[in-house]
Amino acid sequence: MRNCLSRCDISMFGAGSALVLVCLATSAVGDDRASVCAAIESAAERLACYDEAFGAEAEAAQRSADELTAESAAATAAVIVAPNNEPDADDFGFAKEKSETEGESLTSTITGLRKDAYKRRVFELENGQVWRQIEYKRVSVDVGEVAVIRHGSFNSYKLYIGNTKRWTRVRRVE
Repeated sequence: MRNCLSRCDISMFGAGSALVLVCLATSAVGDDRASVCAAIESAAERLACYDEAFGAEAEAAQRSADELTAESAAATAAVIVAPNNEPDADDFGFAKEKSETEGESLTSTITGLRKDAYKRRVFELENGQVWRQIEYKRVSVDVGEVAVIRHGSFNSYKLYIGNTKRWTRVRRVE
């Protein structure tokens, strides 16, 4: 590793030092103008001195503040109202992007029961949805019973049978 500064390092150091000196000089000039105006005893003359010394800076600051206010007003006027994101019962259970407004449960009556090729239950609901059991768990259920499907953890769903604690994990098929 090198222990000495290169020409670029020195020139950057010199440019930075020059910038600091320019800022300090400008600040000193501003302080000097303020002290000259502060020494004036007449209020009207002192105000005129301050206006002359700092008026251009104040006008520029006011103009930029007015421009920012106008831009803010235009941005506020351009706000678009978000569409209504109410959960739709027809889409309940289908994979989609994560939504904070998705309904937490769905209640329907079981209108049909069958078993698939893997001997897992397939539940047909009154609202036309079809749900398939995704675990090998014995569940006693009959056609006509009320089914409550609740959103579980890790984007899973549980089908509860009636008002009991009987449940099984399901996935929506149709």
